[in-house]
Amino acid sequence: MLEAVAGGADPPAARRARILLAASDGVSNTEIAESLGASRQSILKWRGRYVAEGVDCLRDRPRPGRPRALDPAEVVAQTLRAPSSAEASNGRWSTRTLAATLGVSSATVARAWTQYGLAPSEAGGIELDTRPIAILRPGRILGLLVAAPVGLVAFAEAERGTYRHTAGESASRQGAGRIGLGAAREVAAELATARAHEERNGVADPSVEDVAVFLEHAREYGAQVIGTGVGISEHGEAATVDTFSEWRRTVETLALAAAVAGDVEGLRSLRDRLRAFSSSEGTVTWYDGSVSIARPTRVTMRDVATAAGVSIKTVSNGLTGAKRVAPETQRRIDQAVRELGYQVNTAARQLRTGRHGALVLAVPELRLSYFAELAEQIIDEAERRHLNVLVQTTRGDLERELRVIDSARRRADGLIIAAQALNHDTLSRLTTTGPLVMLGEAVQGIGVDQITISNADAATTAMDHLLESGRRRVVMLGIAARAVAEARVRGCRSSADRHGVDLDPALMLPATMWRRDEGERALLELLDRGVPFDAVVGFNDELALGAQHALLARGVDIPKDVAVIGFDNSYDAVYSTPGLTSIAPAFDVIAHAAVSLVTEFPAKGGPTRAPTQIIAPHRLIVRGSTS
Repeated sequence: MLEAVAGGADPPAARRARILLAASDGVSNTEIAESLGASRQSILKWRGRYVAEGVDCLRDRPRPGRPRALDPAEVVAQTLRAPSSAEASNGRWSTRTLAATLGVSSATVARAWTQYGLAPSEAGGIELDTRPIAILRPGRILGLLVAAPVGLVAFAEAERGTYRHTAGESASRQGAGRIGLGAAREVAAELATARAHEERNGVADPSVEDVAVFLEHAREYGAQVIGTGVGISEHGEAATVDTFSEWRRTVETLALAAAVAGDVEGLRSLRDRLRAFSSSEGTVTWYDGSVSIARPTRVTMRDVATAAGVSIKTVSNGLTGAKRVAPETQRRIDQAVRELGYQVNTAARQLRTGRHGALVLAVPELRLSYFAELAEQIIDEAERRHLNVLVQTTRGDLERELRVIDSARRRADGLIIAAQALNHDTLSRLTTTGPLVMLGEAVQGIGVDQITISNADAATTAMDHLLESGRRRVVMLGIAARAVAEARVRGCRSSADRHGVDLDPALMLPATMWRRDEGERALLELLDRGVPFDAVVGFNDELALGAQHALLARGVDIPKDVAVIGFDNSYDAVYSTPGLTSIAPAFDVIAHAAVSLVTEFPAKGGPTRAPTQIIAPHRLIVRGSTS
């Protein structure tokens, strides 16, 4: 290859190839420099680059100087492409890595991100400056509600794989070419025109019904909603920004994401619809990319009010019974409802009353039987009160627990959370505007409702059972820096002290995750060390069942040689062989109390009342693993 390049038509590359060929023939650096009229330092440089880069060193490197300028929209379009591992090892663009890919300066990238109010996320996503933060990837704009200063936009991510492209392709080859980027800008420009038109003609704010219908469509499409304007931030179905200008900028960003996904025709259709906007048509209410935008065809409360000759508020009072309505007025309302076929819009009612008819339950994980059974009990209790339950898992991560608390304020009537990472300092700083119920070990001095079993007393019950049966060397399995674990250690120590038994530190086994594999691993390691023991207290049934599996695998007789006890009284504890003795928390009491605290929160004074602390009962269920 060097010989071919040395005889080629690229003089700089040919010169470098001849340097390397001469060096390969054993010619000294000084002789090569003299024969080619170059400096000895230049010869050393090209030989060094060849060692480092191979024949790639023959190509010119990028020249220093002012990087080329680039349209900020193209920077955003490139940000929406998932970087290759070579471009960004952590799967997230930085200003430096994106600038290197685009051949521009880092400042150019930073300015574009600031202009559009975004930051890069993983795998080609971007974080929008909304509350809460919305993660955007290429997709389609499915809906708009425009009645400045109120605005709503619905957007759905494209199916994975439909917009991925190979590294090195330019933005114009990713469905975000000049035509797509132009259409995205035109959508934003038409939005600005629409706002000016509305301000001149005094178009009224959209009604609660307009907003509710829009959100109902968005839910059907599985769309993400971003909005601005009075009242939009009062519910959890939309991420929000403060001003219409910020919202218009966000819509332009969504339009760029649609261009990247290749939905140019959809953008053009939306642009044309906005261009045809006029005050006589009222609010732009919906767009799905394939049908024209039109006002909702369903009958609204406003229609009922017009037909009955009364105000919307009177119709609301007549339908909900919030206030007494004169008999004749009620008759006209009922007649209008029948003739028009009006149906109560539950979404609108939620907006009016501030109630969602749902609560959030957050648990570390559902793989643990304790949390799965607790969730079932809470779901059943909520159903009896006509409430839906949205279940979230947090993995015991502090950031995820805080995000759940924040989002629950917007999406539901209350939150029930089994927190593992939240500590006293974090909890004492929380400002809650709605019901928040903590499950787990009680934390003193915080202003939220708490439900717990007395973990220390429960552990004392478990240890008493073992010590009273003659066991003396008891393993405590599940040592961790968590309030529940620390309380159970205290309970075990209290029982041991009363029975005059010393607890061997060698028998206190840590387990970060309270799962069966952790319990099995810890017991196998203990058996391998040859440390004697005659009982195990697993701090939950999962750990205890893992320990039991390890003991049986090593031929240890349960309970003759080693007794085993757990916590939670799970279904698996009942059907293990032998059956696992376990501490049974009163799931029904916990579920009833938790849901009651959520539903009764407003009636009992809301955030102004003193927090409630409930200690649920527990009992010991004795099975074959200890007797």
